[in-house]
This record gives sequence, C-alpha cells and structure tokens, in this order.
Amino acid sequence: MEDKELQDFYEIRLDLLSHDGWNELVKDFENLRESVADINKCDDLSDLWYRRGQLAMIDYLINLKDATERAYEDV
Repeated sequence: MEDKELQDFYEIRLDLLSHDGWNELVKDFENLRESVADINKCDDLSDLWYRRGQLAMIDYLINLKDATERAYEDV
C-alpha cells in the first residue's frame, strides 16, 4: 500500500472512531469485558479458552482507536 493510500485508510478509520456511537460501543465492550474476564464462571478448559478468545477480540476493539492513532503517527 502506498503512503497516500495508507494515510487515507487511517484518516477514514480515525473518523469512524471519533463518533459518539463508537465511544458508546467501547463503553459497552468495557462492561462486557468485566463479566467475560471472570474465569470463576468457567466450567471446563474449553470454556476457559473460549473466554480467552472473547477477551482478545474485546481488547482489540477497546484498543483500536489508540492503536490506529499510533500507527497513523508512523505513516
């Protein structure tokens, strides 16, 4: 991807992440993370691994704005 294309990509993404709706979604994921992170509710190893996958995706979405801003600065 060329620098201009990459810069455009990050600018579009940062525009998306600056909306009030995104901020509300992040708050929802932060609340969801608290309940998913409670491993005491796991019945078996399979459930533990499932929750680990859920946490990875939740953390990805919660941290997407910061990660995008850091990457944009490097372009």
